[in-house]
Amino acid sequence: MSESEPTDLTISAVWEPSGAQIDLASPVSPAWEAAYGMSCASTIEFFGNADQVPASASAYRSSSARPTVSDTWETYCLALPAGVTDASDLAGRELRVVLDESLPFDAWDPTRLVAQVSLGCEMEANLTEMSVDIFVREPYRRAGIGRAALAFARERAEELGRTQLIGWSLVTPLEEGERPASGVRVGAGPQRIDGEAHPASFLLGEGASIDMLEYLSGLQGLTDAARRAELAAHAEGLKAEAAARAGDAYRLVSWVGPTPADLLAARADMATGFSADLDRAEGREPHVFSPERVAELEAACAARGVREYTTAAQVRATGELVAYTLVHWRESSGGCIQEDTWVAPAHRGHRLGLLVKAENLLRLLALDRPPERVVTFNSTTNTHMWAINERLGYERLRTEGTWRMVRRPDGTWGPRGHGA
Repeated sequence: MSESEPTDLTISAVWEPSGAQIDLASPVSPAWEAAYGMSCASTIEFFGNADQVPASASAYRSSSARPTVSDTWETYCLALPAGVTDASDLAGRELRVVLDESLPFDAWDPTRLVAQVSLGCEMEANLTEMSVDIFVREPYRRAGIGRAALAFARERAEELGRTQLIGWSLVTPLEEGERPASGVRVGAGPQRIDGEAHPASFLLGEGASIDMLEYLSGLQGLTDAARRAELAAHAEGLKAEAAARAGDAYRLVSWVGPTPADLLAARADMATGFSADLDRAEGREPHVFSPERVAELEAACAARGVREYTTAAQVRATGELVAYTLVHWRESSGGCIQEDTWVAPAHRGHRLGLLVKAENLLRLLALDRPPERVVTFNSTTNTHMWAINERLGYERLRTEGTWRMVRRPDGTWGPRGHGA
């Protein structure tokens, strides 16, 4: 770059259409193919697989066309200016991301789309927060695009009246007793991460603080019949052990897909209890679920090709549901994700959590087409649930950090306020 060339460079934020703005009758454009490719790459980088995304660009676009329930999402592809063909062209430039509506999304040159930014806002709770996910294609990393994308997210948050950004990334946890100079404390607790490892170093440099850690763990290799048989035998033993502890006061009920109408109110109560425990632990506002909202969420899952496998513990004498576990499996994917597990406080200590999880796992392993893997997230402080997962055979795969950035009264953005 010569001295006469400008140092600033504008990157276009191109909105990915959603809902009724998408014409599903039109061919899938190269721009949609590029957006889908970045979504897949981001998911694989984080989870190690693409189980959480649709199976094709067409399915990805169709999923975007369906309305969301209770949350709003905006996704943007970031496009380099015409003529910028290499990350070296960005060296020494001051990058800024600006919304560009000059062309329809389908008309954009896919070779210019180098990053993706997804912004999410809850509409019923946590109304000061906006979630942020940023992905930059590998050849263009460490060139300033991520920093410019984060600045764009802050500007969008201010426009929407949101004063907190929340995001997630893989992190490198430090073992107990390790206290290198690069160590950064997680929240107000004793855990630490390596603050010099990417992307933690980037997020800390931008003024984010890390609130909590979660383990991503999984049951792998389930396509092997011998492995499945071994796991099933082990789960049967754990189920028998838990059932003996629970006694005859409870029975198990299971279903696939939407909750039966006669159990919907009880399912909503359990979801509310689960949210109260989870969100309180994360310092967030809990959600209150009505039967109608649960039905809407389940219908939205089904419309996106996600099948739900649920097992609950029911009190024989009253019919009350007092524990449940839930697995989501996108029908086009090889693996599934273990979601909620919850036991009502008055019924804890009877091993109902282990009982419902063992039964649900057995149902998955017995399917004509069993999953290739089951993965789940657990807070590192939720030692009880991690102990259950470990007994079931889950192995720790990686560690995720939850990051937060808050808008100060003077308009600047910085960490939440935990110690270093």
